[in-house]
Amino acid sequence: MMNQIGDERFRWRILAVLYLCQLSFAVTFQSIPPVMSLVIAHFRLSHHEAGLLMSVFSLPGIFLSLPSGLLSDRWGVKPVGVGALILTAVGTLLVATGQSFPIVLAGRILAGLGAVTLIISIPKAIAQWFAGGEMGVAMGIYNTGMPLGSIAMLNAAPALSTLWGWRTGVWATLAFTVTAVAIFSIFYRNPTTLVTQKPKDAPGAGRGGEDRPSHLAGRSRVGILQRLDHIVVHLRPRFPGRQGVSPR
Repeated sequence: MMNQIGDERFRWRILAVLYLCQLSFAVTFQSIPPVMSLVIAHFRLSHHEAGLLMSVFSLPGIFLSLPSGLLSDRWGVKPVGVGALILTAVGTLLVATGQSFPIVLAGRILAGLGAVTLIISIPKAIAQWFAGGEMGVAMGIYNTGMPLGSIAMLNAAPALSTLWGWRTGVWATLAFTVTAVAIFSIFYRNPTTLVTQKPKDAPGAGRGGEDRPSHLAGRSRVGILQRLDHIVVHLRPRFPGRQGVSPR
């Protein structure tokens, strides 16, 4: 009971940690678009090559969504989440330091691999910590991270680029991701008791969603059949001298 009470109090802190991870994904994804014209000029890219910097980040999501989910089921949210954040940080570091387009492109691919794995794992963590109506609230809060992080980066990156060049926003993204790795590694843990709740309209669920034991349901059906048989016996016609024998 004490563990369950502790989880009730701690889960909103866990949601804050997961929210930070979602922000990390958002700022990493949006670190290039606001300064794309500067990147094109720096590496003398065609528009096709510039588009690759965005598409290769999202491409892993097509192929790795299912494997990422399987990894989360097999190894748990924390190991997979830490590995995904580290991979995102390594990819961002390549983008920040790359002196050629292939290196920057490889960095975006690595960052995309980590980011996709991360956002597959986080919803599982929310499902483990929240149940019932509060899961909807938690998911609603969590999903504000993507637009908030995108708006922040789309406005911050151009301002930073006027000071120290287009890589400044990428370095800021790297610092944010490293911070997320540290906080997630230190503060995230699995709940001591997994919260499960059967919907109220689920088969066998009673008032408040409690399970009704199957043997009670069986007794209820037997009682109904006995009452029906009693009614039939008392309603069938009776003839003098032949009591207890039904007419042919």
